[in-house]
Amino acid sequence: MKDLVILSLIKIINTDKDIRHLLIEGEVEETIEYINEKFPGFLEDNKEAMKTLRVQLFIEHIKAKDIQKALECAQKYLIEFKNHSIHCIGELGIPKQVIIDVKDILSFSVKC
Repeated sequence: MKDLVILSLIKIINTDKDIRHLLIEGEVEETIEYINEKFPGFLEDNKEAMKTLRVQLFIEHIKAKDIQKALECAQKYLIEFKNHSIHCIGELGIPKQVIIDVKDILSFSVKC
């Protein structure tokens, strides 16, 4: 089931150049808004896809060296996925599998 959700997200990313562009540019929050507008209910019905986008949001905060936002993102969205296998968005806008290791609220790492 989880793989079907990720395949659905990949299909949306591959068929919608605007979503792909937003993800490549690191605009995850805008991507979530766009998906919600263009595909109402998709993220609400597919928690795995939303989890993937939330992990990507965390990664984008780290890449921007905004540790405060990354920490807030981890505390708000990712702590519930402790020790889950997830997908994050690669350089070409395609999800890839990684492991989330949440040690506690103040410590968060993604192992690729």
